[in-house]
Amino acid sequence: MALIQPVRELLEQERIECAAPLPSGLCRIRDPAKLERRGFPEGSVRSILILLVPYHPGKAAVPPDRNLSVYAFSRDYHLFFRELFGRIIPSLSQIYPGYRFEGFSDNSPISEQYAAACAGLGVLGDNGLIISRRYGSYVFLAEVFSDLPPDRWGEVRTVPPQTCLHCGACRDACPMNREQPPCRGCLSELTQKKKDLPEETPALIRHYRTVWGCDLCQEACPLNAAAEPTPIPFFQTDLIPRLTSERLNRMTEEELSERAFGWRGRKPIARNVAILEASPDTVSGSSV
Repeated sequence: MALIQPVRELLEQERIECAAPLPSGLCRIRDPAKLERRGFPEGSVRSILILLVPYHPGKAAVPPDRNLSVYAFSRDYHLFFRELFGRIIPSLSQIYPGYRFEGFSDNSPISEQYAAACAGLGVLGDNGLIISRRYGSYVFLAEVFSDLPPDRWGEVRTVPPQTCLHCGACRDACPMNREQPPCRGCLSELTQKKKDLPEETPALIRHYRTVWGCDLCQEACPLNAAAEPTPIPFFQTDLIPRLTSERLNRMTEEELSERAFGWRGRKPIARNVAILEASPDTVSGSSV
């Protein structure tokens, strides 16, 4: 990280090892209204600190019978970022008195993947993900928006966005491309639908052994072959790689709300678990 020492040390305390500042002019601000609601009038943001946060707990933590996407093993990553920003934003305000800082993750006003590529944090994959050299595509992106001049963060290094190998492995591994005829959309997206499932979805859930999300394009990507596990404790503890109806029924509404697979409420994930458990292959112990 080419950041000034106080900022670098602040992020190292959080086990965040990949971060870089960008001038706001290099980012594609898609929704300026989000910034205005946070107190940034149009044109007032001068810099954006891009954070790359790895989440994969390591191959040993991914059992063969898992039925959740790896990003959903831990507690909901939105909780992580809420807690993270609650710690680092006040510290940044002390390092840079008189400047404003606001954190965003997931629901960002910019194109996060494009910004991360401009900052040199990874390459743009054909599956729409950013792929970092160290952690592969198993990363979340977040940003700190500020009216701080870019060079106050430290050395600003920008690069033309680079792309992946275009080898086609992710495309070939995609369940939606495998089906005959090919299905529309993304299996991960289909598992998150609240109602009106397309008629082919239950069969896809049973066939690909998933009740939430899909990692097949990531698992096929050669740039993920040597991806390192996350050093962040949040994504290493309290993991649920395989969800059963028994486990789900024991969860309180509060516990469910703290899981990524609970953000749509109980009914969608309970429906998906029931679909999978009704499959004969599940009874016989078929792996994901």
